[in-house]
Amino acid sequence: RGAVACARPAFLLCLLFAGACEALSPLDPRPVAGMVWGARAGSADWCHRLRANDAAFTSLLVMRSRAMETKDWVELCAALADNTHLCELKASSHALSAEALAAFCDMLAKNGALERLALGDAELGDAGVAAICPGLAANRALQEVELDYKGLTAASAPALAGALKENCGLAELELSDNGIGSLGGVVLAKALARQSSLNVLSLAGN
Repeated sequence: RGAVACARPAFLLCLLFAGACEALSPLDPRPVAGMVWGARAGSADWCHRLRANDAAFTSLLVMRSRAMETKDWVELCAALADNTHLCELKASSHALSAEALAAFCDMLAKNGALERLALGDAELGDAGVAAICPGLAANRALQEVELDYKGLTAASAPALAGALKENCGLAELELSDNGIGSLGGVVLAKALARQSSLNVLSLAGN
């Protein structure tokens, strides 16, 4: 299962199998007010702070143990659309319905502050990624997107490639441990000819 290398010097194809850690280090200087431990905070509280544009609320980590329904994701995305301070949202290991994915797509098309995003579980799949790609294409703030372990195949490559061609700010795209394969990798590599900002595309485990 080979990886596809791109000839463009600025492009770095990562082949390292590194464990992804969602939790912020105790030494990480970024605010951790949005992290969820037990009943410390809930989606209503997050939405309130996001709508109030709380300058101290810059990072939100939704732990896998936190039960989230579709309405919670929809409300969260609505609150995020015009927020100018939250720069990191980690919501991996959560199943997302079609309605929730549509809300994320709309939010990404409007939001101008979010820089790092991770979302979805292993069942996200090609259809799930295709649902958010229009938002990724329109977004101008995101720098890092994590879509590893999301059950993707080569069928997701055209949608991702289309988003890459339009997005002019993304610097890192994590696609490790999916099933994109060499054919999907070729499609993505070709898209880089029209994408000048991406420096790292991780396809390890594909």
